[in-house]
Amino acid sequence: MRPADQYRYLPLYARCALEFLDNQADRSIAKLDGYLKHFATAMGTEVDEHARFSAHAIALRRFAPETMDATGSVATWPPTVEPTLANAVYRLST
Repeated sequence: MRPADQYRYLPLYARCALEFLDNQADRSIAKLDGYLKHFATAMGTEVDEHARFSAHAIALRRFAPETMDATGSVATWPPTVEPTLANAVYRLST
């Protein structure tokens, strides 16, 4: 999987979802997924899985661990790198 996109390269619906999440008191991955779906539908498109992955990574970097409920998101690292928050890859747990 390619690395997460930077905020400025996200589709408009993903940026709107992140900004809306920023203004909420209770933040979670589940809420972010709901906002992504809502804004994508409102803009007449589907949520791209890479945009979802990138939005999760940005939200977890921006809000975690103080104000973000990361339930449903699991950090993994490639086997050849030192595990740090900066190079974590986030995937939804099943």
